[in-house]
Amino acid sequence: MSKPRLTPLFKSLPILASLVLTLSVVTAISTGAAGIKPTVGSISVSAARVSRLGGTVEVHATVKNASICTFFVTPTAARDTRRVSCESGLVRDRVTLPANTSTKARVYTIHLVVTGRGGIVKAPLKRVTVVAAPKPIIKRLTTSIAGLPNAGGAISLVAQVADATSCHITVSPAITGFSGDVPCSSGSITVPVVLPANTTSTQISYIFTLIVNGEVSATSKALTVIVYPTTTVPSTTTTTTTTLPPTVGNTIPVPSKPRGLAYDGTHIWVASCSGYVTEIDANTKQVIRVIPSDSYNQFHCPFALAYDGTHIWVANAATSGNNSITELSASTGDWIRTISGSQIVIPTYLAVNGSSLWVINSGNYPSLSEYNTSTGALVKTITNNSLISTNFSFNSLTSLAFYGSNIWVTDNGFGGAVELNPSTGKIIRETSATNLGPSFPNCVVYSSGVIWVCGTGDLSADEYSASTGVYIKNLKVIADPSYIVTQGNYMFVVSEQPDTIVEYTLNGIAVKTIYKSSKNWGITGVLSDGTHLWVSNKKGSVTKLIQ
Repeated sequence: MSKPRLTPLFKSLPILASLVLTLSVVTAISTGAAGIKPTVGSISVSAARVSRLGGTVEVHATVKNASICTFFVTPTAARDTRRVSCESGLVRDRVTLPANTSTKARVYTIHLVVTGRGGIVKAPLKRVTVVAAPKPIIKRLTTSIAGLPNAGGAISLVAQVADATSCHITVSPAITGFSGDVPCSSGSITVPVVLPANTTSTQISYIFTLIVNGEVSATSKALTVIVYPTTTVPSTTTTTTTTLPPTVGNTIPVPSKPRGLAYDGTHIWVASCSGYVTEIDANTKQVIRVIPSDSYNQFHCPFALAYDGTHIWVANAATSGNNSITELSASTGDWIRTISGSQIVIPTYLAVNGSSLWVINSGNYPSLSEYNTSTGALVKTITNNSLISTNFSFNSLTSLAFYGSNIWVTDNGFGGAVELNPSTGKIIRETSATNLGPSFPNCVVYSSGVIWVCGTGDLSADEYSASTGVYIKNLKVIADPSYIVTQGNYMFVVSEQPDTIVEYTLNGIAVKTIYKSSKNWGITGVLSDGTHLWVSNKKGSVTKLIQ
């Protein structure tokens, strides 16, 4: 019997060892591949900022050892989450961002999450801004006239807007036939409105509001237009309302106590402290109208006048306390508005510079007030408390003149003139720093780079450089000078006692005496219409001088 044959163990060991080695290598390879994490080499967006309309942004990234790439956006947007297959190399996606209808920029954050057999990684965040929608702007809303007689009539609403798509004007109470819808974008718009007659005994106030639509909306401040009642209608007469003597030669009678004069290019306007404003044709010397005081004009000693290109402004300087500024239409004489308030105290001088009306307030606490000629709104009042000066204070302001954006102002109590920055209240320079000037300055005039200051006390007019304030020379006159008026290449120095007007060249060389009165009527105002001088006097007349 034969014995079974056994394979020696040592003969099978090589085979087992080979098998173990093979399995070890495979396991090692598999384990190593599973342990390699994916990476993101770079990530970028095609635009970091897009318009308010939104749009599509491309995202580019380079990855390695990846299998799935997931893009998503916060806050959520269209196609905000997307999974794409990826391995190694460039991967792309597109993100569509919506339009921005708000007035604030909107920021979107783009995320990329990369998944592989070795784990998950997040790419650096990328942000894209959708810019804000522009907010419509209402720069102004004004009316051609703020008050109408009881018959009503047509007015124009004028607005300045920007970044608008449409405009709508609301009015309360409603006006039949007025829809209020106005096409607009950017620029000026004019809206005609017809206000109906007022048949009641109380005034009707129409409140207008402008609503501008764009990506968002903006609303203006309310604007009020009044139609007056039947019982008290503002004067709109075009004929003389007081009996005046006939015109003799070049002298035109006006109501008593005439003071301020203004010229609108065709007509001469005269303020009489007795309570009237007179309009005179400068060519024919005929009186066009005499406007009396009423409950709307509120004339209380009309003292000074100014013309802004459309309207006549009247300073009511009654010492009784009824102080105000009245605005009249230069074309019709109609009342526009009356401005009153605690800041108006015996207004004795008016001057217009651009869109600003400047008022000298006398009284116990003199000041300068600025008003907007379009709206009648107070812009600022400069008082001693707001002045930036160590040497000067308002005592008795008498006149002012403009030099660029600054104002030269004379002060009878201070004894000189100063240049003032009207925006800051800072004193730029003082004439008294180099020369004492007239003891009691009454007027200041700018012409051809120089400032002339006239005044009583030393019977002189002094010349200064407008840009430096440096004293140039002194001009002696025969009596107390109260006014200096420039006309072309000449200036006219006016003295009240005796009534005398002397013509000089602009550099102060006497030419001739053009007016001298032995009657001593008392000159109260003087004005140039560009060709002739007009003189008002205490006796109640205005004279056109033929030089």
